[in-house]
Amino acid sequence: MQFNEDLPKWEAVGSAPPESLQNTGFVAGYKPPAAFFNWLFNRIYKSIKELRGKADEIGRVIDVTLTVNGWVAEGDFYEQEVAVFGIKADDNPTLVKRIDKSIQNNDRLVKVYEKNFSFIFDGDTKNSSVIFYAYKKPGADIKVGLKGV
Repeated sequence: MQFNEDLPKWEAVGSAPPESLQNTGFVAGYKPPAAFFNWLFNRIYKSIKELRGKADEIGRVIDVTLTVNGWVAEGDFYEQEVAVFGIKADDNPTLVKRIDKSIQNNDRLVKVYEKNFSFIFDGDTKNSSVIFYAYKKPGADIKVGLKGV
C-alpha cells in the first residue's frame, strides 16, 4: 500500500509520565520534561508504523494452488492441507478468486473455475499451512488467494 506522507521517525524512547499525569494531563504553567515528549513521540511513531504494517497485510494476497489429487475424503466433505509460508494459526484470511489471466476470456474455462471454487466452504489456518474444506471434490486444479495474511 502506498502512503503519501513519510513516517515521522522518532527513536528516542524517553520515559512515561506518571499515571496521574497521564490521567489529568498538563495544566497551565507546567513545563513537562523532554523525556515525556520523547516518550509520547516514540509511542506515536511506533503506533503509526504498526498500523502501516497492518494495512500492508490487509491488501496482500497469497496465491495457493489446490490440486485435484490433493483432496482427501473426510466423512461428508473433502479437505486439503497446503503449506503457506508465513501464515499463523491465529490469522483469519479471506478466501478470494484468482482466475489466471490466460483463461479470463474463455467463458468455458471461467465457468469450470467458478464451479470448482464454489465447492470450497471453509478453511482453518495453522502455523505454516491452511486446511481447505469442500463439500464436493473439485474436478480441476484451482488457484485461490488468501487475502489479509
